[in-house]
Amino acid sequence: GRQLQKMMLDWYFSQTSDKIWLGTDPNTRAEYFYRKSGWKAVGTHGNGEIKFEMTHENWKKYGC
Repeated sequence: GRQLQKMMLDWYFSQTSDKIWLGTDPNTRAEYFYRKSGWKAVGTHGNGEIKFEMTHENWKKYGC
């Protein structure tokens, strides 16, 4: 999981500095993973999913 996320976000932020977002169900292993990886919860999306965002600044801090 961490290696795939690193590869994907390294590539993404080499192309743009725009923030990226994703959604996941609350109270899941995915939620814990994203929080621990520096994603910031910014609200809800869809059917109660937690909306997370990653900024280029946060990725530089957490992704190295």
